[in-house]
Amino acid sequence: EKGAVDDMVGAGMTFTNFYAADSVCSPSRAALMTGRQPFRSGFSNSSERMFTPDTVSGLSLDEYTAAEALSDLGYATGMVGKWHLGINAYNHSDGYYLPSNQGFDYVGHMLPHGNDGDCDEYSTEGASSFACFLYIGTDIVQQPFYHKPLTQQMVIDAKFFISENRDRPFFLYFSFVQAHVNLFASDRFNGSSSRGPYGDNINEMMWAMDEIIEFVRELDLDNDTLTVFSSDNGPSTRSCLNGGDSGLFNGGKESYYEGGLRMPVAMTWPGVIPPGSVNSNIGSLMDLYPTFVELAGGELRTDIVYDGVSLAGAILNPDVAWPRDSLLQYCQEYLYGVRYGNFKIAFGAIGDVDRDYLTCFCGDGELKMVSLTVGCQPSETYINECGEGMFDSPRIYNIEHDPREMFPLSPDLNLNLIDAVYDIILEFNSTIIYSDSVLGETSCAARPCCDTNRTDCVC
Repeated sequence: EKGAVDDMVGAGMTFTNFYAADSVCSPSRAALMTGRQPFRSGFSNSSERMFTPDTVSGLSLDEYTAAEALSDLGYATGMVGKWHLGINAYNHSDGYYLPSNQGFDYVGHMLPHGNDGDCDEYSTEGASSFACFLYIGTDIVQQPFYHKPLTQQMVIDAKFFISENRDRPFFLYFSFVQAHVNLFASDRFNGSSSRGPYGDNINEMMWAMDEIIEFVRELDLDNDTLTVFSSDNGPSTRSCLNGGDSGLFNGGKESYYEGGLRMPVAMTWPGVIPPGSVNSNIGSLMDLYPTFVELAGGELRTDIVYDGVSLAGAILNPDVAWPRDSLLQYCQEYLYGVRYGNFKIAFGAIGDVDRDYLTCFCGDGELKMVSLTVGCQPSETYINECGEGMFDSPRIYNIEHDPREMFPLSPDLNLNLIDAVYDIILEFNSTIIYSDSVLGETSCAARPCCDTNRTDCVC
């Protein structure tokens, strides 16, 4: 069951050591949009890690997003799909934090919160109107929304945006709803995969990718177009067979093991990026912002602290030295690890795979929400809040040899490595300025509602 992802791998460059800046949606996407560690944007000092539908904050409008930077360089900017960087600030419809206020000229079908387990319209309880809503631009068009036509609607939006801007530079942020529980597929892809509902979901995603890439090719724009594929966090291993698989890595979504942070990344640019090439250097989704700006002919603002670095020179010319040899991995204001060369120095870990819990909770592989009432509880050692799980002393792993982080090396035999990493941390610490937390504060008044005359907000 191969598709567009496999085609991108064959046609372009695969990155094997590329990382998200967080292992859950909102802070990871904030880093992608800003090129900065999430704590610089206020993702700190909270037991919450993500925005909820009734959160009264979001990605600050003071942030200078990638969309704003590219717009200032003459690019048309468009977005479809999942946002998850804030919705309303004051009431049910002000849309203060929506992408149209963050630099995007065009916003098609868009989920400002996302798709989660409460959004299954075929469940016994039905989909929750308080957590599941579909927008076009700044307006709610369905509450709750219907899944089956969603991917096709997003593809139509993307083609419209590309067609409208074929004669000028454009930046399209196509943010797939896949592969997030609750899983869905249109009738065409339902039952298409031997992997079950998860495979059906992925097959439809790959169809959508192929549609867009082929459309760019039909418009004869492919030789002028950089296409990047990635994810914002690892698979939801706690969602049983519905949640994906982190393979040889430990952990998944929420965790600060490799399975939560290391991303599948592929880039294509015909005539520029060699087909079938592999890059094993350390990279970060924070690097995409500076890379895009340099490729667009711009420069980063000097009044902003960026944590991403431009990869443009090294991607365009393999003889150019790779600009990054280390990466600090924060969960809010807590430093959990540093990738340095082939090594990882871990200062803590959260979100280890709790196999006893999964065996009970998943049963025959299907997620059983009622299982919590029959004795399935996470082990006392399972933690997923930032600031927990810190080690008494750093642990050193050779990630190339030990990707599951099972066998820590002796610190006494790696003193030079430790000294080098602490020098990196000290230099980085001099740049830290914390913003007020954007997490945790909620108000029912800010929860999206398309019809306030109805108590259930259904339309």
